[in-house]
Amino acid sequence: MNLHTEQTRPHITLWTLDKNTDYLDVKPGTIKREFLDETLNSHGYHCHPMASANLHGWEFLLPQDVEVIWDGILDTTADHVKVLKGKTLPDGRSLVDTSTANGTITFNTNCFIETDENHYLLLSGPPIYFVDGAKPMNALLRSDIWHASPIQYCWKMTTPNKPVLFKKGTPIMFFVNYPIGLLEKTVLNIKHATEEILLHSSSYGSERASMYEGFNGKNFPMLYKKDVKEDEKASTGKTLKPSPQAPIIENQ
Repeated sequence: MNLHTEQTRPHITLWTLDKNTDYLDVKPGTIKREFLDETLNSHGYHCHPMASANLHGWEFLLPQDVEVIWDGILDTTADHVKVLKGKTLPDGRSLVDTSTANGTITFNTNCFIETDENHYLLLSGPPIYFVDGAKPMNALLRSDIWHASPIQYCWKMTTPNKPVLFKKGTPIMFFVNYPIGLLEKTVLNIKHATEEILLHSSSYGSERASMYEGFNGKNFPMLYKKDVKEDEKASTGKTLKPSPQAPIIENQ
Protein backbone atom coordinates (compact mmCIF):
# COMPACT_ATOMS: atom_id res chain seq x y z
CA MET A 1 0.00 0.00 0.00
CA ASN A 2 1.53 3.29 -1.11
CA LEU A 3 0.08 6.22 0.79
CA HIS A 4 2.69 8.84 -0.07
CA THR A 5 1.31 12.08 -1.46
CA GLU A 6 2.85 14.49 -3.90
CA GLN A 7 3.27 17.18 -1.27
CA THR A 8 6.82 18.49 -1.14
CA ARG A 9 6.67 20.49 2.10
CA PRO A 10 6.70 18.69 5.47
CA HIS A 11 3.28 17.20 5.99
CA ILE A 12 1.21 14.89 8.15
CA THR A 13 -1.68 13.13 6.44
CA LEU A 14 -4.50 11.35 8.23
CA TRP A 15 -6.17 8.67 6.10
CA THR A 16 -9.63 7.91 7.49
CA LEU A 17 -11.05 4.40 7.19
CA ASP A 18 -14.55 5.42 6.18
CA LYS A 19 -15.27 8.58 4.19
CA ASN A 20 -18.92 8.40 5.21
CA THR A 21 -18.21 8.63 8.94
CA ASP A 22 -17.26 11.86 10.68
CA TYR A 23 -15.42 10.74 13.80
CA LEU A 24 -12.05 12.51 13.56
CA ASP A 25 -11.74 15.56 15.79
CA VAL A 26 -8.20 16.83 15.28
CA LYS A 27 -7.21 20.39 16.12
CA PRO A 28 -4.02 22.44 16.51
CA GLY A 29 -2.72 22.37 20.07
CA THR A 30 -4.37 24.92 22.31
CA ILE A 31 -2.78 27.03 25.00
CA LYS A 32 -5.78 26.53 27.33
CA ARG A 33 -5.27 24.14 30.24
CA GLU A 34 -7.35 23.59 33.38
CA PHE A 35 -4.23 23.58 35.56
CA LEU A 36 -3.10 26.97 34.21
CA ASP A 37 -6.61 28.39 34.72
CA GLU A 38 -6.38 27.40 38.38
CA THR A 39 -3.07 29.19 39.06
CA LEU A 40 -3.31 32.56 40.86
CA ASN A 41 -4.79 35.06 38.41
CA SER A 42 -4.09 32.45 35.71
CA HIS A 43 -0.45 33.49 36.03
CA GLY A 44 0.72 30.09 34.76
CA TYR A 45 -0.05 31.25 31.21
CA HIS A 46 2.91 33.64 31.48
CA CYS A 47 5.27 30.65 31.46
CA HIS A 48 6.43 30.86 27.87
CA PRO A 49 8.03 27.38 27.69
CA MET A 50 4.79 25.70 28.81
CA ALA A 51 2.64 27.82 26.53
CA SER A 52 4.86 26.96 23.58
CA ALA A 53 4.73 23.24 24.37
CA ASN A 54 0.93 23.33 24.39
CA LEU A 55 0.90 24.81 20.89
CA HIS A 56 3.62 22.78 19.20
CA GLY A 57 1.58 19.93 17.80
CA TRP A 58 -1.91 18.69 17.06
CA GLU A 59 -4.46 17.21 19.44
CA PHE A 60 -6.57 14.13 18.75
CA LEU A 61 -9.75 14.80 20.74
CA LEU A 62 -11.99 12.15 22.25
CA PRO A 63 -15.41 12.15 20.52
CA GLN A 64 -17.32 10.77 23.54
CA ASP A 65 -16.91 9.97 27.24
CA VAL A 66 -14.85 6.86 28.03
CA GLU A 67 -14.74 5.30 31.49
CA VAL A 68 -12.48 2.41 32.51
CA ILE A 69 -11.41 0.58 35.65
CA TRP A 70 -8.29 -1.50 36.44
CA ASP A 71 -8.10 -4.18 39.14
CA GLY A 72 -4.41 -3.53 39.86
CA ILE A 73 -3.04 -6.73 38.32
CA LEU A 74 -0.19 -6.41 35.82
CA ASP A 75 0.08 -9.30 33.36
CA THR A 76 -0.61 -10.10 29.72
CA THR A 77 -4.29 -10.81 30.34
CA ALA A 78 -6.48 -8.14 28.79
CA ASP A 79 -9.48 -8.45 31.11
CA HIS A 80 -7.83 -6.79 34.14
CA VAL A 81 -8.94 -3.48 32.66
CA LYS A 82 -12.64 -3.16 31.86
CA VAL A 83 -14.25 -0.49 29.69
CA LEU A 84 -17.33 0.72 31.56
CA LYS A 85 -18.50 3.29 29.02
CA GLY A 86 -17.71 4.50 25.51
CA LYS A 87 -16.10 1.36 24.10
CA THR A 88 -17.47 1.75 20.57
CA LEU A 89 -18.35 4.63 18.26
CA PRO A 90 -21.91 5.14 16.99
CA ASP A 91 -21.00 3.39 13.72
CA GLY A 92 -19.78 0.31 15.62
CA ARG A 93 -16.05 0.90 15.27
CA SER A 94 -13.90 0.26 18.34
CA LEU A 95 -12.82 3.45 20.11
CA VAL A 96 -11.01 1.92 23.08
CA ASP A 97 -9.93 -1.60 23.98
CA THR A 98 -7.66 -3.43 26.43
CA SER A 99 -5.79 -5.65 23.96
CA THR A 100 -2.35 -4.36 24.98
CA ALA A 101 -2.98 -5.73 28.53
CA ASN A 102 -0.41 -4.90 31.26
CA GLY A 103 -2.81 -2.47 32.91
CA THR A 104 -3.19 -0.33 29.79
CA ILE A 105 -5.95 0.86 27.49
CA THR A 106 -5.64 1.53 23.77
CA PHE A 107 -7.41 4.35 21.96
CA ASN A 108 -8.09 3.56 18.32
CA THR A 109 -7.81 6.58 16.04
CA ASN A 110 -9.44 4.67 13.17
CA CYS A 111 -7.08 6.27 10.67
CA PHE A 112 -3.66 5.74 9.11
CA ILE A 113 -1.07 8.47 9.63
CA GLU A 114 1.62 9.31 7.10
CA THR A 115 4.48 11.82 7.11
CA ASP A 116 6.88 12.82 4.36
CA GLU A 117 10.11 10.87 3.86
CA ASN A 118 12.12 13.27 6.07
CA HIS A 119 10.05 12.91 9.23
CA TYR A 120 8.86 10.46 11.84
CA LEU A 121 5.82 11.06 14.03
CA LEU A 122 6.25 11.71 17.75
CA LEU A 123 3.17 10.66 19.74
CA SER A 124 2.70 11.80 23.32
CA GLY A 125 0.14 12.80 25.86
CA PRO A 126 -1.04 16.42 25.72
CA PRO A 127 1.40 18.81 27.46
CA ILE A 128 0.27 20.13 30.86
CA TYR A 129 -2.82 17.94 30.79
CA PHE A 130 -3.63 15.47 33.55
CA VAL A 131 -6.07 12.59 33.90
CA ASP A 132 -6.50 11.31 37.45
CA GLY A 133 -5.67 7.59 37.46
CA ALA A 134 -3.90 7.27 34.11
CA LYS A 135 -0.74 8.38 32.30
CA PRO A 136 -0.03 8.54 28.55
CA MET A 137 2.70 6.42 26.94
CA ASN A 138 4.89 8.20 24.38
CA ALA A 139 5.91 6.63 21.07
CA LEU A 140 8.05 7.47 18.04
CA LEU A 141 6.44 6.15 14.87
CA ARG A 142 8.12 5.29 11.55
CA SER A 143 5.35 7.15 9.78
CA ASP A 144 7.52 7.74 6.71
CA ILE A 145 7.18 4.07 5.71
CA TRP A 146 4.87 2.23 8.12
CA HIS A 147 1.17 2.19 7.27
CA ALA A 148 0.26 -1.42 7.97
CA SER A 149 -2.34 -0.63 10.60
CA PRO A 150 -4.40 2.30 11.90
CA ILE A 151 -2.70 4.30 14.62
CA GLN A 152 -3.37 3.35 18.23
CA TYR A 153 -2.32 5.20 21.36
CA CYS A 154 -1.96 3.73 24.85
CA TRP A 155 -2.48 5.06 28.36
CA LYS A 156 -1.23 3.22 31.48
CA MET A 157 -3.68 2.92 34.36
CA THR A 158 -2.12 4.01 37.67
CA THR A 159 -4.89 3.76 40.28
CA PRO A 160 -6.42 0.33 40.99
CA ASN A 161 -10.14 -0.24 41.60
CA LYS A 162 -11.15 3.32 40.80
CA PRO A 163 -13.20 4.30 37.74
CA VAL A 164 -11.19 6.64 35.50
CA LEU A 165 -13.14 9.01 33.27
CA PHE A 166 -11.79 10.41 30.02
CA LYS A 167 -14.27 13.18 29.20
CA LYS A 168 -15.49 13.97 25.71
CA GLY A 169 -13.06 16.48 24.20
CA THR A 170 -10.06 15.11 26.12
CA PRO A 171 -6.91 15.37 23.97
CA ILE A 172 -6.05 11.68 24.20
CA MET A 173 -3.08 11.98 21.82
CA PHE A 174 -0.72 14.83 20.91
CA PHE A 175 1.40 14.48 17.79
CA VAL A 176 4.09 16.37 15.90
CA ASN A 177 6.45 15.51 13.06
CA TYR A 178 10.04 14.77 14.10
CA PRO A 179 13.01 15.23 11.72
CA ILE A 180 14.74 11.97 10.79
CA GLY A 181 18.39 12.02 11.84
CA LEU A 182 18.00 14.96 14.25
CA LEU A 183 19.16 12.97 17.28
CA GLU A 184 22.06 11.32 15.43
CA LYS A 185 23.33 14.71 14.21
CA THR A 186 22.99 16.43 17.57
CA VAL A 187 26.13 16.81 19.72
CA LEU A 188 25.66 16.93 23.49
CA ASN A 189 28.21 19.22 25.15
CA ILE A 190 28.85 19.36 28.92
CA LYS A 191 30.83 22.42 30.01
CA HIS A 192 31.43 24.49 33.14
CA ALA A 193 29.35 27.66 33.18
CA THR A 194 31.32 30.81 32.39
CA GLU A 195 31.38 33.83 34.68
CA GLU A 196 29.20 35.67 32.16
CA ILE A 197 26.57 32.95 32.28
CA LEU A 198 26.60 32.86 36.09
CA LEU A 199 26.26 36.66 36.29
CA HIS A 200 23.36 36.59 33.86
CA SER A 201 21.63 33.88 35.86
CA SER A 202 22.15 35.69 39.16
CA SER A 203 20.66 38.91 37.79
CA TYR A 204 17.67 37.09 36.34
CA GLY A 205 17.15 35.22 39.62
CA SER A 206 17.05 38.48 41.56
CA GLU A 207 14.45 39.94 39.22
CA ARG A 208 12.35 36.81 39.52
CA ALA A 209 12.58 36.77 43.31
CA SER A 210 11.41 40.38 43.48
CA MET A 211 8.36 39.50 41.41
CA TYR A 212 7.33 36.86 43.93
CA GLU A 213 7.53 39.38 46.77
CA GLY A 214 3.97 40.54 46.37
CA PHE A 215 4.30 40.90 42.62
CA ASN A 216 6.12 44.22 43.17
CA GLY A 217 9.04 43.54 40.92
CA LYS A 218 9.29 43.23 37.17
CA ASN A 219 7.30 40.52 35.47
CA PHE A 220 9.97 37.85 35.08
CA PRO A 221 8.26 36.08 32.15
CA MET A 222 8.67 39.27 30.12
CA LEU A 223 12.42 39.09 30.72
CA TYR A 224 12.35 35.66 29.10
CA LYS A 225 10.07 36.63 26.23
CA LYS A 226 12.03 39.76 25.31
CA ASP A 227 15.45 38.19 25.79
CA VAL A 228 16.51 40.81 28.34
CA LYS A 229 19.92 40.13 29.86
CA GLU A 230 21.45 41.53 33.04
CA ASP A 231 22.09 44.76 31.14
CA GLU A 232 18.66 45.57 29.69
CA LYS A 233 20.28 47.55 26.89
CA ALA A 234 21.66 44.25 25.63
CA SER A 235 18.18 43.01 24.73
CA THR A 236 17.76 41.73 21.21
CA GLY A 237 14.43 43.52 21.12
CA LYS A 238 12.72 40.42 19.81
CA THR A 239 9.61 39.33 21.66
CA LEU A 240 9.24 35.57 21.54
CA LYS A 241 5.76 34.37 20.67
CA PRO A 242 4.47 30.82 20.32
CA SER A 243 3.99 30.14 16.62
CA PRO A 244 0.71 28.65 15.40
CA GLN A 245 0.81 25.50 13.33
CA ALA A 246 0.01 25.37 9.65
CA PRO A 247 -3.73 25.00 9.04
CA ILE A 248 -5.46 21.64 8.84
CA ILE A 249 -6.52 20.92 5.26
CA GLU A 250 -9.53 18.69 4.79
CA ASN A 251 -9.45 17.04 1.37
CA GLN A 252 -12.75 15.32 0.67
